[in-house]
Amino acid sequence: LATSLSVTHQFSAPPSQVYALLTDRAFLDRRLAETGGEDPSVVSLESTADGATVVTRQSIPASALPSMVAR
Repeated sequence: LATSLSVTHQFSAPPSQVYALLTDRAFLDRRLAETGGEDPSVVSLESTADGATVVTRQSIPASALPSMVAR
């Protein structure tokens, strides 16, 4: 079941440094692994002059979901 997610953050670093970090596959792999999901992966990372698109995937065991969702 795919779900779209939009998040807004504010950073104290210059935009170029934040962009470089958020488009660094090694950083994204580490960050995703820290979330605790099963089989985390960066499915795709596309960076162009217009911006970046990052697609990630991870599994969450049914035991970690609220009962109304885990049915």
